[in-house]
Amino acid sequence: MRRRLGAAAMAVMIVVLVLGAYVVPGFVIRTTASIAGPPFLTTIDGRAVALVGYDDDGMPGLRPGGLSSGVLAIDVATGDTVWDAKLPDATWEPVVVAAGERYVYVRHTFGVAIIELDDGDTVARDEDVDGLGDEVPHGRWDNYVYDPRREAVLFATDEGETRQFPLDEVAAVAADDATQDTWGCQLGREGGAAPITYDVTRAVTETRDVGLVPPDGTPAGLATTRLHVVEDGVRRELSPVDFHDAGLVQEVVPRLPPERACAGVDWPYDIVEPGEEAVLTTAGLAGGHVVVQSSAGPNDEESRRLTVVDVRTGAITATLDVRGGVAVASTAPSGEVVLVVEADWEGPFGSPGGPWPTDHVVIVGTDGAVRDIVVAEKGWFGL
Repeated sequence: MRRRLGAAAMAVMIVVLVLGAYVVPGFVIRTTASIAGPPFLTTIDGRAVALVGYDDDGMPGLRPGGLSSGVLAIDVATGDTVWDAKLPDATWEPVVVAAGERYVYVRHTFGVAIIELDDGDTVARDEDVDGLGDEVPHGRWDNYVYDPRREAVLFATDEGETRQFPLDEVAAVAADDATQDTWGCQLGREGGAAPITYDVTRAVTETRDVGLVPPDGTPAGLATTRLHVVEDGVRRELSPVDFHDAGLVQEVVPRLPPERACAGVDWPYDIVEPGEEAVLTTAGLAGGHVVVQSSAGPNDEESRRLTVVDVRTGAITATLDVRGGVAVASTAPSGEVVLVVEADWEGPFGSPGGPWPTDHVVIVGTDGAVRDIVVAEKGWFGL
């Protein structure tokens, strides 16, 4: 009798554990999102919004469907979700490259999708889009590129022709000669555009008056620094906090090719000097803050910490521990800094969400406070 009761109890325990694994967020139902590119900043109904393309790689639990991708619209002032829209199947590694008053243009691995700005509904994708050529051009990092001077998204067809989507148009048209001469050597498979690295930090701001400096007496080889500021030609310590293996987070903006720079240029199309492919500005500095990315501790080589510092007072306004640090930073016209970071996530009641990191969106407000937004977060039953 006892043996039967023990076996029954064991069977019930196994059933509970298996079912629980598909109910409670954790190792089976997990949040694992990846964000491939920088957010695109625009407005919806007068609100400043960050549009973020993402892949949802987490196991869905009992939720129907499998892996997916989508675009998330976030109010940068509040951190609230304006909308979160799924993209059609096989729209992997989506990156929002432009938005007009009505439509949003999303580059992905296999082509391009056009969605509604108001709610994220898909209007057309790939073969359904007119004007792409005989074959849908793949969405490489150097194709489907926004040129704000022309208010158009530019791409190269498989035949090498430069074409464009004027903002708020759903059909691509041929580019004029001036556009061809400006972009023809920079787009698509044969383009000469240099890849851009967004996860950049540096020790000193572009204004040269705020920087990370080793404290007096720091042993050689020890990567410990403190924030200093230069006022009236005199350097002083801004904050007594030690940072380890630190740098100031930078906003990286690719340079546009000069007008007609491709005309008569031969391979390898060196129209921009090496190292000059992008403009770097210190994230948050224009609003009176800097974001210091550092190791979480002097002996921690894996986890990173973000510290927001007021450059007027030296006060620390926020800290946030993240797994892999900042992937990209963008500044909204209203002054908020939008960061994409790799971090951990928590299950119910603060329990560990599993060993897999996931990409978050972190918004640094104009007051220096931070909002940490988990993308594609899974809840109970994977919902």
